[in-house]
Amino acid sequence: MAIRLEHIRISRGGPLLEDFELEPGDLNLIYGRNETGKTYLVEALIRVLFSKGKRSHAAWDLREWDLKGRIQVLGLGSEPISFTTTGK
Repeated sequence: MAIRLEHIRISRGGPLLEDFELEPGDLNLIYGRNETGKTYLVEALIRVLFSKGKRSHAAWDLREWDLKGRIQVLGLGSEPISFTTTGK
């Protein structure tokens, strides 16, 4: 089974003025004016999915935003798994 992001929810913060929710398709394009939260979303995805425990975000050189979010992933097991900024 392929690994797939099923649902993304990032709480507003930084330059993101509203909560962001997306049920991704096969291909997604997120665009907008400068300073509207595109980089915030990318850094939120990195932090939620990959920055856990000893491998903190320090290795990624991310900004010190207080990010909050949840990403549901399919294909890692028999059931969907939710990742958050506080852990799996």
